[in-house]
Amino acid sequence: MKKNYLSQIESSTKIILIMIFVLLLSLLIAPLSIHANEIPVTGFETQVSANQTNAALLPLDSFVEFLINGNEEQIVGIYIDDVFAQKVVQQPESDAAYVSPFNNQITDFGMVSKLTGNIGMLAHNYLSGEHFSDFAPGDIIHVVYGNGDVENFVVDRLESYQALSPHNVYSDFVNLDTNQKYNATQLFETVYGGSYHLTFQTCIRSGDEYSWGRLFVIATPVDLQ
Repeated sequence: MKKNYLSQIESSTKIILIMIFVLLLSLLIAPLSIHANEIPVTGFETQVSANQTNAALLPLDSFVEFLINGNEEQIVGIYIDDVFAQKVVQQPESDAAYVSPFNNQITDFGMVSKLTGNIGMLAHNYLSGEHFSDFAPGDIIHVVYGNGDVENFVVDRLESYQALSPHNVYSDFVNLDTNQKYNATQLFETVYGGSYHLTFQTCIRSGDEYSWGRLFVIATPVDLQ
């Protein structure tokens, strides 16, 4: 009887340990399976918070010095000569759909670097994202890192899509130039996947709908030396 009792305890212990292992494994896997195909909404019309420091008039070297924090892996700023200078902020670890509610800030889309090794930048179209449509092929973009390093990109193209469910991060999309339809996963892979590059994303406004579509500005690395 005692042997059977001990056997039952061991069996119950094994079951509990297996359940704990499955739970921990699901917590590790879930963030990728949930967020890998999200296209964040960057057009909600919400109350705009107070403006942050605008360093747009600073020369590049002063802008870099202004943002240095010692972190060589963290992007802290985006700069286009005489046109655009914005601080970059990080998403909360648990919120891949977060976009900064502050003006003069761009949000580093962390899931892009984790999944593809590329760079994704987000901004609302009524805040810093309103400038993305002004970017043009050939524009030089300087990406500033926390240790003062600067990586250079050149704008390659702009792509526009209608969101069939404007406020849904898993919406289907239609390319406005080709009429080709994409689900969220396919669009994520199209604009954020592939060879090393930088992608800016904001929403396209149509009438009173701030999230009607999505605009992507895609830039590739360039050596300015």
